[in-house]
Amino acid sequence: MRGMTIRDEREDFGRLVEEHSRSLYRTAYRMTGNSADADDVVQETFLRAYRYRDRFDSYDAATPWLFRIASNYAVDLLRRRGRWKQSEIDEATSPLSSAEPGPDRMLRSDEISRKVQERMAVLTPNERVAFTLRHHEGMPLKEIAEIMEIRVNAVKNHVFRAVRKMRAGLEPLVEAPKKNDGEQAR
Repeated sequence: MRGMTIRDEREDFGRLVEEHSRSLYRTAYRMTGNSADADDVVQETFLRAYRYRDRFDSYDAATPWLFRIASNYAVDLLRRRGRWKQSEIDEATSPLSSAEPGPDRMLRSDEISRKVQERMAVLTPNERVAFTLRHHEGMPLKEIAEIMEIRVNAVKNHVFRAVRKMRAGLEPLVEAPKKNDGEQAR
């Protein structure tokens, strides 16, 4: 953004906000577990990005930079709150909600959402960042390593440990319908 007029700079920054707000919100929501904190993370991310906009040269380099700011702020927020304290679930504004499912599906969906939030609360902040960026945002390991400012092997370890912890708590939910389906077929 160097060498631009103030108007050009504001327009570019506005485009940056438009292009990244949703994905940053999704990431922040999955990391913090509620919409108020996710909104705070996104807002603080863009405030810090604007304040330090002279630190990046290229629009292309903005994505990892923004996710690094958001991830770091979310981790700080989680640490201030206490790592083992479960995040509140804001069901009413959850981006994970589905549209008009039946009562059985709603009950099952609520159960799964609660369990996912419980399992996310068990993850360390670094595991939560790595898992969210990898499995929810679909980012490559190399880009996650840049965002977290660690080596790719460290990212792999964080993702592996997170998946193992998530699987341990979520496997009973996956196995339960199989048993019911098997009983109905007999």
